[in-house]
Amino acid sequence: MNDKNINIRLLAVKALVELEGEDFSQNIIDEYIREYKLNKQNSSFFTYLVYGVIEKKLLLDYVILSFTGTKFKKITKEILNILRIGIFQILFMNSVPNSAAVNESVKLAYKFKQTSAKGLVNAILRKVTLLNGDVPLPKKDDMISYLSVKCSVSTDIINVLKNSYGIEKTEKILESFNEIPPVSIRVNNTKTTRDELFAKLEEKGLNPVINEYLSNNIFINNMGDINRNFEFKRGHFHIQDTSSQIAMDIIAPKEDNIILDLCSAPGGKSFTMAEIINNKGTIYSVDRTPQKIKMVEKMATQLGLDCISTLVGDSSVENDRLPEADIVLCDVPCSGIGVIKKKPEIRYKNQAEIEGLAEIQYKILFEGSKKVKENGKLIYTTCTLNTQENEDIIKDFLDKNQDFEGLNFNYKYKNFTNENNYMATIFPDETNSDGFFIATLVRKK
Repeated sequence: MNDKNINIRLLAVKALVELEGEDFSQNIIDEYIREYKLNKQNSSFFTYLVYGVIEKKLLLDYVILSFTGTKFKKITKEILNILRIGIFQILFMNSVPNSAAVNESVKLAYKFKQTSAKGLVNAILRKVTLLNGDVPLPKKDDMISYLSVKCSVSTDIINVLKNSYGIEKTEKILESFNEIPPVSIRVNNTKTTRDELFAKLEEKGLNPVINEYLSNNIFINNMGDINRNFEFKRGHFHIQDTSSQIAMDIIAPKEDNIILDLCSAPGGKSFTMAEIINNKGTIYSVDRTPQKIKMVEKMATQLGLDCISTLVGDSSVENDRLPEADIVLCDVPCSGIGVIKKKPEIRYKNQAEIEGLAEIQYKILFEGSKKVKENGKLIYTTCTLNTQENEDIIKDFLDKNQDFEGLNFNYKYKNFTNENNYMATIFPDETNSDGFFIATLVRKK
């Protein structure tokens, strides 16, 4: 099919219907772009529509309910997503005229052979055009419901944040989730320098910005398709959020270290540590599935980092194939609340999906601790903002394992630390990065 003749809004509706209840929006988006061979402009419009609806779903649904007495269960998935896409364009896409958003949405009802719903689509969308941006929201008397709709995040996640940090900080965190962060890249100092890479990216019009806080971190606001970037294909950089790079800087690995990176895929932390130690030392990158390990191997090869060895293994159980190490990094599975900006599906997690994580997190930390040499470092990291998955795990571990104690951070990072100097939370509203937690422990002599 000719790219120019493809109805991008129709594709977006199909993708959103397919995504109902799924957690892999990026995979579906990539599949559609490849299958329909979308050009750059259409790819951007398609991606923006799909991501936009996912990110604003609770707000969009609240608007729909404000203008219809029809229950959602009586509206087909196709019509519901046609309405969501139409409302999203009217409220959040100034580049699309309201008339086009309404008319194209009505046409979609015909395309999906649901002509009986065209009146509903037309009526609701025309009412939305009269709002002039004054979006209906719940009353602030119920702050949880108000924030849930305004920021389109489940009440369960909001309660986790409120219980961890209080309602005022929670509101700031939620508002930061709706900001579009720049792409954060890590310069591969074994192949190039920051200044050389910066110059090449600038020549290509990618508008790079140097992060003065980290020596090899560059922000890019206009990345485009990374797989088409010549410097990326040559292994001159990899994608890694600033917060993760800060954590690796805190760990401060040395060239003669043996390092275990547990639950390592897709491998960003292994790559950055390998670059810090100038591709010397030994890093064992461990993950559960061969598919994930292949991802790590492929990128390590592209970056030219041969100090990394990979191993398929479950880090929550004892593994006698792993040696004792100077550094053991436990980057455990978590609720992912800190990366909502990049993974919008996480917005809608419920309490049941979060509650069972602490047990597996503790198991991985405990099994990892068995491999730490005397005076070696045990590192615990998550990309969540939940004290039950973060501080509480560390406190519980230290209570039960007297041969470990907290290892204070470099003074440079004291502004991130909590009530002590060996645990830190990096907040997305303060750093324009992912939310992240790190604790550094040491095995006593």
